[in-house]
Amino acid sequence: MGNTIIAYVDESGDTGNTPGRSSKTYTLGCVMVNALDWNGSFDDLVAMRRRLKSSFEIPVRAEIKANYLVRNGGPFTKLNVAPGQRSLIYRAHLNQMAQDIRLSAFGVVVHKSMKAQPSEVSVRPGPFYYSDLSELATIKAAVRS
Repeated sequence: MGNTIIAYVDESGDTGNTPGRSSKTYTLGCVMVNALDWNGSFDDLVAMRRRLKSSFEIPVRAEIKANYLVRNGGPFTKLNVAPGQRSLIYRAHLNQMAQDIRLSAFGVVVHKSMKAQPSEVSVRPGPFYYSDLSELATIKAAVRS
């Protein structure tokens, strides 16, 4: 059996499809790391968050969503962080992901208006299950190229 992969999955939108009440999309995002690399990756993320606290007074435990950065919401509302600074924070998170070769990420977006009929849906194993790290490394290399 291969090494254990830790995955964090987050969603955006809702699963409903009621016109005027539901989101147009349902999105799943996933960040994965080999369990053996977790401590180093976590330490790097905490260090980045401490730099953000030092530079912009953003609490280390504050939830930072892209939507908050774009619309000046969440913890940013009271911090008076300029739009250019919020853009810098957004890019810092993306750069952290891109530079940490121990992390992998992917997302799935379902456009509800393009929903297939049940007879058209096929279920196949997705990129969220890895039997060993060589498979993960191959997929990571393909995604980054």
